[in-house]
Amino acid sequence: MPDGAYKGAGIHQTLSGGYLNVHADFNLDRDRNLHRRVNVFLYVNPDWKDEYGGHLELWTKDLKNCTARISP
Repeated sequence: MPDGAYKGAGIHQTLSGGYLNVHADFNLDRDRNLHRRVNVFLYVNPDWKDEYGGHLELWTKDLKNCTARISP
């Protein structure tokens, strides 16, 4: 079931030099009593170089250890 109200969702942009701290997204829409199961990331940067950073990082549940880094 999509989130038509974009509650906790929508388009986000991080510009050059931007930074997003490690965090966990909320998983419960209390208004509809629905649990989030899927997030979608779409990178639209052709010819992205690894040294630019910006990797998608997957962390343990306690947010203490990065278990995977995925290049855009």
